[in-house]
Amino acid sequence: MINLPDRLKAIANSIEPVSVVADIGTDHGLLPVYLLQRGIVSRAILSDVNQDPLDKAKKTAENYGFTERIDFRLGDGLLVLAPTEAPVIVIAGMGGILINSLLQSASSVAKKAEYLILQPMQAVPEVRRFLLMNGYQILSDQMVKEKNHFYHILKVTYQELKPVTISPLESLIGLYWKDNSPELMTEFVKEQLQRYQKKQAGLSKSANPDKMHIQKCQEIINELKEVVKWLQQ
Repeated sequence: MINLPDRLKAIANSIEPVSVVADIGTDHGLLPVYLLQRGIVSRAILSDVNQDPLDKAKKTAENYGFTERIDFRLGDGLLVLAPTEAPVIVIAGMGGILINSLLQSASSVAKKAEYLILQPMQAVPEVRRFLLMNGYQILSDQMVKEKNHFYHILKVTYQELKPVTISPLESLIGLYWKDNSPELMTEFVKEQLQRYQKKQAGLSKSANPDKMHIQKCQEIINELKEVVKWLQQ
């Protein structure tokens, strides 16, 4: 049986039993094989824009005897799928701006899925803002730590909701930050606090300090401090 790293295990735990899962931008195919091994899915679609990751995924499938239950597709993002073909879509391990672009370029596919699991590697606030401005509902927003790096795992579904604007703090730490482990959340928030303090210090030393930008940093710093206080109660 495959033993997944914490990031992928958290993604797997977010998926209820379903007929088909699509893993977009697959790498080694570990997650789909894990889901097949445990009977969480009956079939999987794996795609990547490059052949090499697909070849690695095929090797994994062969090693565990699941080749016949996996469809391998070479192509760009969600464009390899037909609407409703995969009730659950996973897009993990990509940059947040790219994830937003993939959702936008094949919106008919993304919007027809029962839900999507998104795990951006960077630009997480931008993903949260994009989702809420484009009619998606964030069902859960989980954080895990693996090898000194924090990973955010968002479970979302399209609900044709009105655009919602969220604050800089909410886009940074998520709407459901209280649902995460207080210890883990405290560690993450303190890291963000240090980052913004360093950023503010750098802006202040500039030859022509941007007072508005400095003030915005200060506002987020103050809010992050309040979150830390709440978490440590």
